[in-house]
Amino acid sequence: MGLPTALSYLACGMLPLLWLPTLLSGHASALLLGVALLCLLRRGRLSLRIGLLCLGLLWGSERCHQALQPLVYADRAVTIEGQVVSASLAIAAQRQPVILRVTRLGGRAVAPFRMLLHWNSLRFPFAAGQRWQADVMPRALHGTLNPAGFDRQRHYLSQNVVLSATPRGYRQLDPRRTLRQRVIDLTDQYLADHPARPLLLALLFGERGEITAESRTLLRQSGTLHLLAISGLHIALVAVLAHGVWRALALLLPLHWQTPRPALALAVLAAWGYAWLAGIPPPTLRAALMVTLYALWRWRGCQSTLRDVLTLALSLGLLSEPLLLLSSGFWLSVSAVALLLFWSAWQPLGDRLRRPCCAPLRLLHLQLGLLLLLSPLQLVLFHGISWTAPLANLVAVPLVSLGVMPLALAGLLLTLSGLSLAGEGAWRVALWLLEALLALLRRLPDGWLTPSGLALVYSVLVLALALLWSIRQGWRDLWLFLLCGLLAVGWGLYGRRSGEGWRVDMMDVGHGQAIAISRNGQALLYDSGGRWPGGDAAQQVLLPYLRWQGLWLSGIIISHTDSDHAGGRQTLSQAYPQAWVASPAPDDLPCRRGLHTYWQGLRLDFLWPPRGVTRPRNNDSCVVRISGPGGALLLTGDIEADSERALLAAGTQLHAEVMQVPHHGSRSSSTEGLLQAVQPALALASAARYSPWRFPAPSVRQRYGLRGIAWRDTAHAGMIRVDFSATGWRASTQRQQIDPHWYHAWFGVDGHNG
Repeated sequence: MGLPTALSYLACGMLPLLWLPTLLSGHASALLLGVALLCLLRRGRLSLRIGLLCLGLLWGSERCHQALQPLVYADRAVTIEGQVVSASLAIAAQRQPVILRVTRLGGRAVAPFRMLLHWNSLRFPFAAGQRWQADVMPRALHGTLNPAGFDRQRHYLSQNVVLSATPRGYRQLDPRRTLRQRVIDLTDQYLADHPARPLLLALLFGERGEITAESRTLLRQSGTLHLLAISGLHIALVAVLAHGVWRALALLLPLHWQTPRPALALAVLAAWGYAWLAGIPPPTLRAALMVTLYALWRWRGCQSTLRDVLTLALSLGLLSEPLLLLSSGFWLSVSAVALLLFWSAWQPLGDRLRRPCCAPLRLLHLQLGLLLLLSPLQLVLFHGISWTAPLANLVAVPLVSLGVMPLALAGLLLTLSGLSLAGEGAWRVALWLLEALLALLRRLPDGWLTPSGLALVYSVLVLALALLWSIRQGWRDLWLFLLCGLLAVGWGLYGRRSGEGWRVDMMDVGHGQAIAISRNGQALLYDSGGRWPGGDAAQQVLLPYLRWQGLWLSGIIISHTDSDHAGGRQTLSQAYPQAWVASPAPDDLPCRRGLHTYWQGLRLDFLWPPRGVTRPRNNDSCVVRISGPGGALLLTGDIEADSERALLAAGTQLHAEVMQVPHHGSRSSSTEGLLQAVQPALALASAARYSPWRFPAPSVRQRYGLRGIAWRDTAHAGMIRVDFSATGWRASTQRQQIDPHWYHAWFGVDGHNG
């Protein structure tokens, strides 16, 4: 067995880390090490492979344990010192995410680790490379956990970050900036306030922090967002450009300079230089490794295929940093290259189409391959695909690859060489091309399509079976693959559930509330989560959830007007303009005592308030009892003791198997009388782990426990799901049952606020 093959088996051994519920314990590691040694001492290919797989899993698990070590510093006030890793751009905010490489903690040197700081850059401007001292209370990494939407814990773990904090005091120790930061600052001076400036900064340096939400949505819906994430395509293009430039210049040099080796060396330097400009994220690391390995093979005159280069680069990347397994960008980049290689080998173009005049057809051929083969992975990672992507990329890929990127890099090189006027001219042309591209993309229809999760699983299976059959039968049965692919995607996009059961999902939206009731492919939302500068819970959680579950929003009930309950209302109404809205406010459908209605066969009884309210607050919350097969659900909003007593005095039917805990579990709610009247078996509380209000109150949780009421809260459990059926109900949680992966665990101490 050769070294590349052995490395690939070691890397494959780490793959179980993607789905293991917990990392290996000390006893399990010792047992696995014994198995690995026994297998390696035995002769035989199978034993050797098993041994290498076991060693790979051991190394990956141990590296993940090491990444979690800084959690011992959580939840105690300390003074830290370290170097800023994140590059600064022109933007400034009161809470800007900044990564600090901590080297000293509490005045003592520690093993370096990364910490996410919510930096006040309005008062304390920062730059990459600067050394700062800050007074912090580190918190264990924690993110909202739902079936769809941004996975904060996985994202930051892939970047080796397990602690976060908001500095209370800032002291700059060393103002010196890194060379990369100085290059970014120099470039930013020349780009001024051009509308396409954020896109050019993203292409040159991989810094996408200034891209507006409008531009990001436009690029996502057109399927061209990948062009602004520096990946293998960009690194390979820079290497090819450098190789071509040297070969052209070598024609003017003596004959001994016209050998392939100088061109290969320049290509490798260009690849690593561009990767350095981008901050060396996982996709660029893999691509730069591929360029280096390919150049080494060519340098030594060895025969190798791109598949061998990709396998070795992937193995080296994962072995050097097993946490790359958690990076979506890494997997998307690797899969794109692998699938393009497979597509080119499986469905190669004829010799007639390899002429220069057929370049658009070759690009269309590659786009077709990516659309068919990469769609399942895009659906899993991003919960959607764009049907306009092939057309948009047919224009955008050559425009960015052959126009914008060479001009942008030429502008940078010219400016760094002192030819600032020529460099600025190149940048101006690149900015004009990007602006023209955005104008073109705005003319395209919204092509973003989203599937339901269950239907997607079946769709991928159908697509895979058709693909295997087509490979076996050859080109003549390609039509079968295409037909099954279209049917599978259609099934995934428009599949709907039906049946007598109904489902309740309390979403994990931090401090706020949003509860989805679904039946027969339709959804009803009770509250819409909170909002914050630049976003809201509907954008981040609710819309991705509805689309991923294949649900159509038919109605919204807003309990009251507080922003943590009504923050996502406007976003939801824009996405689903036909959805009705009920609330105690006079401008909406009425929610007041004595009214009832039916929705998808479920009975909705409105129990509170007794009359409409112009501006409903906590005690005016819309209280709804929903009953159907299997039991009833009581939704209480933020009512407090006064409203609870009034509800009891009205003699209303309150009994329910499942109850939403009033006001997130505050001390002013959940009176003994209410619990006695409802007699729930399960209580659901929507709460944030690091809530400044410290909800839920320990005394309230104890009150439920003394009555034997099962307790679930979103801070500990993530999204909470209750499935009702004719035989009863069953509860499950995102963190423990639905998505129980080690990187979704509750890290740090058990308390909500330390």
